[in-house]
Order: sequence, then structure tokens, then C-alpha cells
Amino acid sequence: MLTTISLVIYVIGTAISLTMTYLEGVKKGRGWDVMRVMGLTLCFIWPALIVVMLVVISASGLKMKLARH
Repeated sequence: MLTTISLVIYVIGTAISLTMTYLEGVKKGRGWDVMRVMGLTLCFIWPALIVVMLVVISASGLKMKLARH
């Protein structure tokens, strides 16, 4: 259940980011240059980086708790 909720949140965040980035490019009348493609690609990557950071922080906190005992 938690995995499903997490996946839904990830997809929603990615979809919002993709939409905003795409519409920004359309509004400015830009073609499909390298920067625009990179921006759209990063929309998929940044939510995953947040998950990785949370896992690392949680693991660090667990190590600190174990070290205190």
C-alpha cells in the first residue's frame, strides 16, 4: 500500500513538473533544443533524488541511534 501511494505521489510530481516545463517552452516559443530536452529529462530524475536523500538521512539517523545505545 505504501509503495502504491509513493508511486502515485512520484507520478503526480513528475507529471506536474513535465507540464510546467513543457508549457514554459511553448510560451517562450522555444524549439526542441538541448536545454529544453534536459529540463524535461530532469523532471523524471529530481523526485527520485528526493527519495534517495530521505533514505540516506533515515539510515544516518538509525546509525546515530544505534551508536548511542
